[in-house]
Amino acid sequence: MENDYSHYLTPKTIIGLLCGSLLLAVGINLFIAPHNLAFGGVTGLTIIIQSLTDIPLPLSNLALSLLVMLIGWRVLGFRFFVKTIIPTLATPLWLWLTSGLSAFAPSIVISIICGALMMEVGVGLVMEIGGSTAGTDTIVLVIHKKINAPIPLMMKGIDVTIVLCGLYVYGWRTALFSIFVAIAMSEIVKRTMKLMGRFQ
Repeated sequence: MENDYSHYLTPKTIIGLLCGSLLLAVGINLFIAPHNLAFGGVTGLTIIIQSLTDIPLPLSNLALSLLVMLIGWRVLGFRFFVKTIIPTLATPLWLWLTSGLSAFAPSIVISIICGALMMEVGVGLVMEIGGSTAGTDTIVLVIHKKINAPIPLMMKGIDVTIVLCGLYVYGWRTALFSIFVAIAMSEIVKRTMKLMGRFQ
C-alpha cells in the first residue's frame, strides 16, 4: 500500500492539488460568495446554507465534501480517495484563510468573469491531475457507475436544481447571474483541461 501512495501522490501531484484548491477557494471568497452566486454544485449549496443558517462557508463545505468523498471512495475506489482527500481538506482550510478577501469583492459583472475563470482553472487543474474537489463531479461519477446515466445531463440537472434553490432564496436577478457563472465555468473548464494536457 505504501507503493500505492508514493505512486499516486508525487510531490508534483500534491503541489498541483493544493494550488488548484487555493485557486478555487480564492475564486469563491473574492468573487462568488459576496454576491450569493449559487451557480450549482457543492459551492452553490454551501452559499445557500450559509445564508439560511449562518453556518460558516468553510465548515459546510468541509462537511458536504467529506460526505461526498466517502461515498466516492466506497463506489469509485482507493485511487479516487487518495487524490481527493487533499483537495477535500485543503479547500475548506483555504476558504477559512482567505475569508477576508470577501471585503474586496469587485462588481458583480467582474466577479462573474473572474470568479468563473479562477475557480475553473483550479478545478481543471485538480481534475487533470486525476483528483476531485468532492463536488458535483464526484456525485455524477457515482451515479453514472451505478445506473450509467449521461454525465452531462446529470451535471446540468444538479446545477439547475441548486440554481432554482438560489432563485427561491435570493430572487431572479441573482439567479440569472448565477446561470451566467455556470455557463462560463462550463466553457472554461474544457479549455483549461485541454491546455493542461499539452504540458504533460
